[in-house]
Amino acid sequence: MKAIEINRNKNQMTLRTYNNPVLLQNHFSETLRNVKQEEKDLRKKIMEQYKHENPGSSQEKVDAAVFRLTYEMKLKANQKSTDNDRSIYTFKPNLGRTLPPASNKAYYHSGKYEACKVLDEVKEAWSCCLNPVKESQGCNLRNLAAEPVSYTHLTLPTIYSV
Repeated sequence: MKAIEINRNKNQMTLRTYNNPVLLQNHFSETLRNVKQEEKDLRKKIMEQYKHENPGSSQEKVDAAVFRLTYEMKLKANQKSTDNDRSIYTFKPNLGRTLPPASNKAYYHSGKYEACKVLDEVKEAWSCCLNPVKESQGCNLRNLAAEPVSYTHLTLPTIYSV
């Protein structure tokens, strides 16, 4: 009985969201009509502006300029991109986005933090770089190798069964 109720609710939900093809076509025609009206108003505005800037131009030249300017405006409106990163449009893959770093870097001091005999104003410092801060970043760099990849979880398919 519960399954019948769930199925009935799904059917009712589907019928509520269903749009009649005639209503869909009417909605499409209405939106197309609105787009054409907006474009007509835009063309009229551009034509008046172009005629004001170029009063001696012929009607053919005005029509061509209006067509070009409206095309450019529509193209610019369609090219608005939410992703400003242009590196995704190259043919060279950016492996830094997909692969983990190959090596980790660790800084260390090769000396010892002890009383300093060279500098008079500082009491203690690292013997390697004379840095007076004990918790400072090291002066030497060590590349730590990445952990090796383990293939133990992979199994080969068996061809013959024994």
